[in-house]
Amino acid sequence: MNRTPNISNGKRTVVSFMMGSIIATLMAACTTGSQYSNHQRDDFSSHEERVRLRNEYDKKQQTPVLASTCKGQINAPKGLKPTFDAPLVDESLGQPGKGGLCEAASFKVTADDIWVYRLWNSTNPNSRLGNWWSARMPVGAVSKYRKNYAICYQWTPLDKMTKCKLKKGATIVVGTGQSAECSDFLTYPASATNQLFLSGSNTPIEEQVESCTDVNVTFGWE
Repeated sequence: MNRTPNISNGKRTVVSFMMGSIIATLMAACTTGSQYSNHQRDDFSSHEERVRLRNEYDKKQQTPVLASTCKGQINAPKGLKPTFDAPLVDESLGQPGKGGLCEAASFKVTADDIWVYRLWNSTNPNSRLGNWWSARMPVGAVSKYRKNYAICYQWTPLDKMTKCKLKKGATIVVGTGQSAECSDFLTYPASATNQLFLSGSNTPIEEQVESCTDVNVTFGWE
């Protein structure tokens, strides 16, 4: 009679136990990995949402109520030659809602027959020869003129006009109008109408114009 112990059942038990442990470990790892993946997806989704919201916020911040998009193009009168004067151009440019020029370029006066026109405040004689001029004689309604040149009513009543001739050799700026926010109820958008800017920073404006005369012009108010 063979008395050698039969260990096959024991081996099967040990193997079964080891296999069960391995399977349990793998299942736990899979479950943990799955949970980790889910957390990753949740974190990724949250990150995507944050990025989307941030982009929308930045877009709103970069798109003000008063758009800074300029209108029209620069059309300098005949007798003006392009020249480079960056400080002068910078002085003429304005921020959206603040008036000034939206797009601008500097020019040298090469002709001696360029007439320019300025509307100003008759109660302030010092405003007679100011910075802002037009190459066209003002006609029509004051309201239309204000809109075309983005001039707020608080800045000037526009009740007096002066006509001058640009001095040959003067350097001026020509450009399209920037928007002007006059009040909560009135905002002039950027305008395609060209304006002329004469700076008095280096040379007095009275030395850049000549043959000036005051003209009485009656404007409508419609």
